[in-house]
Formats: sequence, C-alpha cells, structure tokens
Amino acid sequence: MRQPAFPSPARRWPTSIALDNYSIDVPWWDDLVNGLPKPIVQNGFITVPDTPGLGIESLNDEVITAHLDPHEPGL
Repeated sequence: MRQPAFPSPARRWPTSIALDNYSIDVPWWDDLVNGLPKPIVQNGFITVPDTPGLGIESLNDEVITAHLDPHEPGL
C-alpha cells in the first residue's frame, strides 16, 4: 500500500510534486483499509492525515479475503 504511506513524508519535502498511482483501475482498492477518505485521490490530491501513522484505522478483512490469489501459498 504504497499510496497511503507516501503523502505524509512528501509534505515535508518541498520538491515532491508527483505521486504515481498503480491502483487507479482497481475498483476495490479504496476498500482495502478503513479510516481513509474514499476515494483517496480526490481532484488529483491526497489529504495528508493529521493523525499518527498512516491514518489507517484497520484493514478490511472481508475485502482482502475476497481478493486473495488462491494460487499464492501462505496467504
């Protein structure tokens, strides 16, 4: 989950002007975690949480389970 992790340190780097998004075409991506705005990217911007850490309250186990790869052992 690269996306939620980058905005917090990026706001401290004045030269950070872009964030790549590899999950834009995954319709359930914003549902993987609870506690972040949905969609996380709004009008081209991500709001940096003012809470400690990444701003994620919890993982959404139902969504994660529904999208596990059955061919990946150990998941």
